[in-house]
Amino acid sequence: MKKIILLFCAVLCFLAVHAQDNTTSLEALDILYLKDGNALKGRILKYQPNHSLKFQLQSGKKMTFPVLQIDSIKQINAPIIAPTREFITKEKGWYNTTYASALIGTTPWNNEPTIGIGINNTVGYQFNPKWALGLGTGLDYYYIAQREIILPFYAEGRYYMELNPSMKPFLMLSGGYGIALNDNNLAVEGIKGGWMYHPAIGFLFGKDSFRKWQFDAGIRVQQATFQFDVPWADRNNIIHKMLYQRFTMRLGLFF
Repeated sequence: MKKIILLFCAVLCFLAVHAQDNTTSLEALDILYLKDGNALKGRILKYQPNHSLKFQLQSGKKMTFPVLQIDSIKQINAPIIAPTREFITKEKGWYNTTYASALIGTTPWNNEPTIGIGINNTVGYQFNPKWALGLGTGLDYYYIAQREIILPFYAEGRYYMELNPSMKPFLMLSGGYGIALNDNNLAVEGIKGGWMYHPAIGFLFGKDSFRKWQFDAGIRVQQATFQFDVPWADRNNIIHKMLYQRFTMRLGLFF
């Protein structure tokens, strides 16, 4: 009850400010913090005590929220600018990213172009608007025809930047260990995984307040060893000690 009373008083103050004539180049901007970690920028239109709050985003879109979904409200002075497409994202809380990858590189034996594929999933926690940490795994096919497959386990760090109102760019660095898999290839006699790291730059985009698209591009480096049994070769066993260095593009869903 105390929190609801404080919220009611804060809303009254905000509405009083909005009702005054503004003769400067600044306007009052409300930041609405929700309990799910989202933060919305705009203007409070109407407040019904103990029931709901009507809010207008900078883009002009109007939304209504039950009081129980609201954590707090903050007011700042911001320059008056033309309405832009509003980008809403989490300020704090858990996140999940599921994405598909294209692993672009060359073969080590004849230097011909090759493209591998992968799918990954990361679960993490955003500590503030700029920093986030997560853990992930997936399945990466570096050479599809030879079934050279890696199961990676990695930690991920992100740093978000505020450079564009319609998207949120970020820097990312992940590292861990990849387990080599056989995938029922009878010619493989021995396999061994190795360490991996993956620096990248990307961005989140989309108007949905709970789901975003993510695109990033970077370099994935992965160690692995595959030993093949080839009876017709000069040696029965051919050992591939690989250091994959692939330009990697990923597209996925962030929520």
